[in-house]
Amino acid sequence: MKKNIIAGLDLGTTKVCAVIAEQLENKIDILGFGVATSDGLNRGLVANIAKTAAAIKEAMSIASNRADIDVRAVNVGVAGEHITSLRHRNYVTISNVDKEISQTDIDRLKADVKTIQIPTDRQILHIIPEEFYIDHQGGIENPIGMCGSRLEALNHVVLASVPAMQNIRKSVERAGYTVQDYILQPIASSVSVLEENEKDLGVTLIDIGGGTTDI
Repeated sequence: MKKNIIAGLDLGTTKVCAVIAEQLENKIDILGFGVATSDGLNRGLVANIAKTAAAIKEAMSIASNRADIDVRAVNVGVAGEHITSLRHRNYVTISNVDKEISQTDIDRLKADVKTIQIPTDRQILHIIPEEFYIDHQGGIENPIGMCGSRLEALNHVVLASVPAMQNIRKSVERAGYTVQDYILQPIASSVSVLEENEKDLGVTLIDIGGGTTDI
């Protein structure tokens, strides 16, 4: 019996793509995929919920039949003109006796970022740490296990339009599924096709779609 089943959904201007996979210990095993023609979105935004839902249902049905697995929750890729971002720097003090930094301290940093003032029609989609500082020493990728009194992070905060996200969720739910999580489409693309050494050296990834181009 298959375990750790995950489903991904890419809502495009010209087509909706669905994929169902099994998450193994150190790899992803693709079980099935489906593609359906879409005319319910315009430049990354839902223009017609009924048409978008129908395309989602068709793509997921094809993927489910090929994988011979029925899934109810999906991870949805998000892109389009409504995506914006900002950079934010914050810090927390390390209060434990041995001054060792743990995942709890990283979580505290993220929780603090979620309290920043943003427009009411925006929501935080991702908080991406670009660089960590320990006692003002920068260039740290992973501070867990290191020691210090002050942990600081330079974050890239991705924002999305609340109405746009609500319309995506309604389209998915009308198709008969629930949204497990959202992910920025360019990030999903980079995880799929780029190797770590390419990211370290620096690379521009251009995703050319039918209605939007993401960089």
